[in-house]
Amino acid sequence: MTPSQLRIVLDRLQLTNGDIATIAGVTPRQVNSWLRGVNSIPRSVVLILAALDNSELSIDWLVKAVEKEVLREAQESQS
Repeated sequence: MTPSQLRIVLDRLQLTNGDIATIAGVTPRQVNSWLRGVNSIPRSVVLILAALDNSELSIDWLVKAVEKEVLREAQESQS
C-alpha cells in the first residue's frame, strides 16, 4: 500500500490518523510518517484496513477489541 492509497482508504472509512494510530498501537506521528512515505506501512495495518474496507471486519468490533486489549494491558501493568 502506498501513502496515497492509505490516505484514500482512511478517507473512505472516515478514519483519522489518531484512529488508525490507536488501532495499530502506534502514535499519530508514526501514521504521519507512513502518509509522507518516510516509513513503510506495516503489513498488519494494510491487512486490517483491507478487511475494514471490504466489510470483512467492522469498525465497531475492532474498537471494542482494542479497548479490551488496552484495559488488559493496564491491569497487567498494575499487577
